[in-house]
Amino acid sequence: MKPTLTFSLRKDKEKDGLCPVLFRITIDGNSQYKATGIKVPKIQWDESAQRVKGNSKDAKNANTTLDTFYESFLTAKQDLVTEHKEHIHANYIEKMFPKNEGDYTLLKMIDDFIEMMEYKKREDLSTYRKYKTIKIHIIEFLGESKNYHGSDIHMSKADYEFIIAFYQYLKGKGIGQNSAKKYMDHLKSVFVEALNRERIYKNPFNSFKVKKVKVDKRALNFEEFQKLSSADMKSEHLTHVRNIFILQCLTGLAYADLKAATMKDITPSTEGLRILNITRAKSTEYKDYKCRIPVLALTEKIINQYKNDPARKESNLIIPISSNQKYNDSLKKMAIVAQLENPLEITTHVGRRTFATVAMELGMDAPTIISVLGHQSFEMLKRYAKTQDTKIVGDFKKFESKLKIAL
Repeated sequence: MKPTLTFSLRKDKEKDGLCPVLFRITIDGNSQYKATGIKVPKIQWDESAQRVKGNSKDAKNANTTLDTFYESFLTAKQDLVTEHKEHIHANYIEKMFPKNEGDYTLLKMIDDFIEMMEYKKREDLSTYRKYKTIKIHIIEFLGESKNYHGSDIHMSKADYEFIIAFYQYLKGKGIGQNSAKKYMDHLKSVFVEALNRERIYKNPFNSFKVKKVKVDKRALNFEEFQKLSSADMKSEHLTHVRNIFILQCLTGLAYADLKAATMKDITPSTEGLRILNITRAKSTEYKDYKCRIPVLALTEKIINQYKNDPARKESNLIIPISSNQKYNDSLKKMAIVAQLENPLEITTHVGRRTFATVAMELGMDAPTIISVLGHQSFEMLKRYAKTQDTKIVGDFKKFESKLKIAL
C-alpha cells in the first residue's frame, strides 16, 4: 500500500480557542501522528478540505505551511517508490519526515516525569525508586530485544506492540503479575503526561489491560518463627541474613526502613525499653508520623552483635544490609536451610507480615500493631496479618468463658 498523508485537528487540546493541527502518515495500515506546529481556530477548520477556511493573513499562512508539508510528503513518497519500487513498508515512515531535536525519547520523558514529581512533591521515596527501576528495566529490555535496538526509543515508536513486549519481558524475568502491573501502571502515568505535553498523540496504554491477581501473601506463624530462630544456619552469612530477617519480624520494619535505621534513631524511654523511632520511607499521607517501636531484649541482643562492625563505625547503622535483590536471594537460601515450607516464597516483605501475624497470634492489640506498622486503618492490617486458627479458636474460648449464658 502506498503512503497517504492527512491533516486533522486535535480538538481535545483546544486552548484559548485554538487547536493544534496534526498530520498523519499511513503505510500498510500503520500510522504515525506528528505535530505541524500550527494552531488554528476550531470554527475555521474545514474537515473535508483539511485546510483553514477564510482569506485572512493567518489562514493563508497556515494553509501555505500545510501545502509545504504536503509537497515534502509527495517528494519523499516518490523517492521511496523509486527506491523500493513495488512496495513501501511501515518502517519508512520516518524517512518521510526525519525526527528533529524536539522529538522526545522514552527515557527522557521518564526523567522529566520524575523531575516533575520532585518539584510537586507528590510522591513518596519508594515511588521515585519504582520509576527509576522502570527506567533500568527499559534500558535492559532495549539492549536485549531483537525488535528494538539501541539505548533509548522515541516516544513515537513506543507503541502498543512495544508496551506488550515490555510487559512480557518483565514477566519473563520472573517478576510476578501484580508487581509487573504496578510497573506498567507507573509507566502508563508517564505516557499520560507525554500525551498532555503533546509528545505523543495517542496513548498506547488505552488498549492495554492487566488484572491484579489476588495472592495469599506469605507470613510465618509463631511455630515457624521459633523453628527459624533455633535453626543452625551453617554459615556466618546466612546467620547474618537471619539476624536481619528476625529484626524485621520483631520490629515490623520494611526492608528500606531497616536498611536506613541508625543508632541515633534509638532513644531512651520511661517505660523500661528503649524506643526505635522511624519515619517510614513509604509514607504519603502522614509525612511527619514516626513509628515508635519498643526495642525488645532479643532485638538488643542482635543489635549489639554489630557494635564493632565497620558499617556501625562508618555510618552508625543498626545492622548492615545488602541490596534488595541480594537480600531476597539469601532469604530463600536461609529458608531452605531452616527447612521452612515453600522457601522460595520468603522475601523481604515476609518479615514485616510475620511481625503482624505473630503479634496477633500472641494477643497483641490491633491498634498497637497498626501504630507500629505505620498504617492508618485496620483494613491495611488485614492485608499483612494472617490470623491463625489457634488465635481464632483461643479468642472464641475466651469469648465463651465470658458469655455465661444458660439455655
